[in-house]
Amino acid sequence: MEGIRLMSTINIKNLTVEFVNKKQRTVALDNVSVEFDTGTFNVVLGASGSGKTTLISAICDAVDYNGDILFDGVDSVDLSVADKNISLVSQKYLLYPHLSVFDNIAFPLKAMGARRDEVTARVKDVCAKLGLGNYLVRRPKELSGGQQQLVALARAIVKNPSVCLLDEPLSNVDAQKRPEVRKLIVDTLCQVGCTVVY
Repeated sequence: MEGIRLMSTINIKNLTVEFVNKKQRTVALDNVSVEFDTGTFNVVLGASGSGKTTLISAICDAVDYNGDILFDGVDSVDLSVADKNISLVSQKYLLYPHLSVFDNIAFPLKAMGARRDEVTARVKDVCAKLGLGNYLVRRPKELSGGQQQLVALARAIVKNPSVCLLDEPLSNVDAQKRPEVRKLIVDTLCQVGCTVVY
């Protein structure tokens, strides 16, 4: 777990993203410039199709773009995935159906080579914060939509990311539960201290 370079400030300059499909050109983002400061919780609002998901995708290098995306002043293209230390929570939970809640959350820590005792301690800690302590041995299909989203959030923050990207994470959560889950997300990520783009 040693050697992770923590990066937090995201500086986006003149970002343009275009999609070409069947000879049709669509400009999803046009010359966007914005800065997300270290440790801040940033909310991006816009109508459906306005480019919010495309912005998130560009930050985590999931789409081709023109312009510059800098992490603490370093160009994104010059950095490895580990250097960026980004976590992503999307509206699709993307949980492993055959794994328990514990193993879903522990997955990124194991991939990073964390010791077993550290994995156990960190998973239990994040589960306590998110109220998931009683669900560690369950499979995703045994959970409600809101609980599955909390597991996805726990998996994203258990590795102490420098940047956490949230792409409409509550769209599949019951409307009555959304305010409670939203507050939990804000409170938990503010404790982690990472830069958040929601």
